[in-house]
Amino acid sequence: MAEKKEFKLETVKKLGVIRENDKSTVELRITKVNDKEMYDIRAWFEKDGVEQAGKGIRLSEEELNTLVQIIETMDE
Repeated sequence: MAEKKEFKLETVKKLGVIRENDKSTVELRITKVNDKEMYDIRAWFEKDGVEQAGKGIRLSEEELNTLVQIIETMDE
């Protein structure tokens, strides 16, 4: 059986809050997973006094730049 790889998520920098309510926030952060930095758009919440990561998406710098280009061309 294959050995399960350890998953370590570390916040490098909080860039901004997209949405906030009483239970959680959705934030854009730079995170490091297993020594690789990525842009992270994810829900964050507190459980038993400890910050926890919820559902979200992790993007490379190239993917984030593509997303920005798409948003800039959207019709209002």
